[in-house]
Amino acid sequence: MDKRTLAKNLALVGLGFVAVLHTALSFYFDTNLAIVGAAILIVVFVGLLVVNL
Repeated sequence: MDKRTLAKNLALVGLGFVAVLHTALSFYFDTNLAIVGAAILIVVFVGLLVVNL
């Protein structure tokens, strides 16, 4: 695995962690912003597919 690919993967996984945390806190504090976390998770998933394929 190339260093650039690894860096991109780690950045996207970090962003995915932030999205999961955002979604969980949205449900906990009942702010109705879970759609933002879900949208970021979709972008991260597609980004991981693009980087690795």
